Amino acid sequence: VLCGAVGLLIPAAAGVAATNLLADGTIQDRAAASADRLIAGMNEVFREAHVRGCTYGARSTVRVIEGDDLPGVHDPAEFTAAVSALRLLENTRQPLLSAIQCAQLVEGLDIIGGTHVWTSAVMTDADIDDAILRFARALERVINEGYLTRQ
Repeated sequence: VLCGAVGLLIPAAAGVAATNLLADGTIQDRAAASADRLIAGMNEVFREAHVRGCTYGARSTVRVIEGDDLPGVHDPAEFTAAVSALRLLENTRQPLLSAIQCAQLVEGLDIIGGTHVWTSAVMTDADIDDAILRFARALERVINEGYLTRQ
């Protein structure tokens, strides 16, 4: 019986400790700051590559969308206002989606489904810079293979 009680106390103590760490929002703010840095960097990659696409999100959630049919806007607020909700839901279309996801994986970047990222508080500026560099190389791959056109 004692073993069972101790077994319940450990997860409960971990839950209390986690709640205390999360209570003031500092950790969540750090994850959101990483997402903001990632969004800005990836949008700069789109701008410099002269391709249509945008990275946007809320807090620590990041979404990436590319396609020659999208507007040449890389500011998240302008982009999401210019693109219909239906088109945003459709996301990156095939065959570009498969190509960009494969290119990302080849570059050592695992963006979920090629389109979704969640940042965390343990990510450093170096981690974000590395992800942006890998994204730039993946984007160049799909441009060079003819899946995206420079505008």
